[in-house]
Amino acid sequence: MSDKTIAIPKQLLAKWPTILLAATYILVAAVGLYDYISWTSVNVIIGACAMPLLLEHTRKQQYSNRFFLFALALCLIGIVVPVKTALYLSLCCSLLYVYESSVGRLTLLPFTTLFLMSPICQYLAHIFSFPIRLWLTTIAATILNWAGLSTKVAGNIISFQQTEFSVDPACLGLNMLVTSLLCGVIIIGFYQKRMDVQLKMHWIFIALLMLVGLNIIANLMRILILVYFRIMPEHFLHDITGLISLSIYVLIPSMFLLKMLVRKKGKAFEQKHKTSSAFRQQYWPHAILILGIAITSWRISTKTDYEPSNKLPAILGYQSSWFDNDVLKLKSNNALIYVKALKGFVYTDHNPLICWTGSGYTFEQIEEQHWGELTLFTGVLMNGNDKLYTAWWYDNGITNTTEQWKWRWEMFCGSNAFAIINVTASSIGDLRSEVNAFNTVKSKVFHHK
Repeated sequence: MSDKTIAIPKQLLAKWPTILLAATYILVAAVGLYDYISWTSVNVIIGACAMPLLLEHTRKQQYSNRFFLFALALCLIGIVVPVKTALYLSLCCSLLYVYESSVGRLTLLPFTTLFLMSPICQYLAHIFSFPIRLWLTTIAATILNWAGLSTKVAGNIISFQQTEFSVDPACLGLNMLVTSLLCGVIIIGFYQKRMDVQLKMHWIFIALLMLVGLNIIANLMRILILVYFRIMPEHFLHDITGLISLSIYVLIPSMFLLKMLVRKKGKAFEQKHKTSSAFRQQYWPHAILILGIAITSWRISTKTDYEPSNKLPAILGYQSSWFDNDVLKLKSNNALIYVKALKGFVYTDHNPLICWTGSGYTFEQIEEQHWGELTLFTGVLMNGNDKLYTAWWYDNGITNTTEQWKWRWEMFCGSNAFAIINVTASSIGDLRSEVNAFNTVKSKVFHHK
C-alpha cells in the first residue's frame, strides 16, 4: 500500500471560503425563494449560460466592497416589505460581493443579467408593454391604410379582409423582449472581453434602450407581415415569422451596433494594485448580510395574506363575499365585480390581464376608453363559445387611473390605498350600466377596505 496522500490543489484550497460563503447565502435564501425562479425558462437558461463569459473582466481590477452596501439596503427593504424580489436581488448582490471581495472587481453586466433573469423583469415587460401593444396596433393599421389596404382597429385587434388579428402578450415577438435584452448583454460581454475594455453603466443602459427600440420595430414588421399575408396564430409560419423578425431587426443589427459602441465608448481597464481581500480579513460584513437575508427569508415564508378586519359592505343590489383574503366579490343580476386591494406601491398587482388568462380566457379588443369622467380599460373575454365583456381600472375612492406609475406614485406619497376594480358582464350595455352603478356606491367599498 502506498503512503502517498491525495494532494488537493492549492488554488482550490485558497477558494474554499468563497465557495462556502456563496453556498451559505444560497441555502439561507432558499426558504423564501423556493418557488420564485423558473429554472426551465428560456431567460434563466440563457442568463446562466452567459455568466461565465460576464465574470471574465476582473483580472486587472482591485477588490471591491460596493455590493455589500447594495445587498444591505435590499435586505432592509426586504425586512420592512417582505417581497421575494427584494430577497432575490439582495442574494444576487451578496453573491457578487463574495466574488468581488475575493476574486476582483466586476463590470455591472453580471448584475444586469441576474436582474433580467428574474420574474419581476418579465412581469414589468408584460405590464408596461401593454400600451406599446395598443400603439403598435394603431401604427400597423395606419401603415396598411397608407398602402391602400383597408383595415380597422378595435383596441388590440386589426380587422383586414374579414379576418381579425390580435396583438397580445402571447405573441412570440413580444415575449422575446427580455430574451433579446439578455442576448444584447451577452454580445456586450463578448466584445468587452475581445477588446479588453468595459462600458460605463450609462452606456449599457443606452444599449438596452436601443434593443427595446429594435424590438418594437421588429414587432411592427412582424404584425405587418402577419396581417398582409393573413398568417393566423395556429399556422406554423406565425412563430417562424416572429423568430425571423427578431433575427433580422434585433439580433443582427445589435451585433454591429453594440460592437461599434464597445469600440468607441469602451474604456481600457485601469491598472490598479489589488488590495487585500475584504473577507479574508473580516467576516462581519458577511455575517450581517447572512442574518439580514435569513430574516427576510423568514419574513416572506411566514407572512400571512391580507385578512379583512371589517364586515362585508352591505350594498343594495349586490351580494358581497370574500373571494380571497384580499379580494372582495360583488355579484348583481347582470355583472360580477372584483375589488382587489393593492398592498403597496412596490407590490405586483395581478391585474385582469393575468388573472383571467390564468382562468383559461383570452383577451380581445383591449382598449383604453373614457366613460364620462372615468378612464378605464375594456376588453372582450373569450373561452370557447363563452364571451364576456370586462372593464378594469385603479381606484382609491378619490382618484381613478389606468396608469401604473400614477397609482404607485400616489401610494408612495401617502394617499389612500388603491384597488383594482374589475367589472365583467355578458353584454357591453350591461357593462356600462354596472360600471356607472358601481361608481355611485364605491365609497362604501373603500370605507370598508
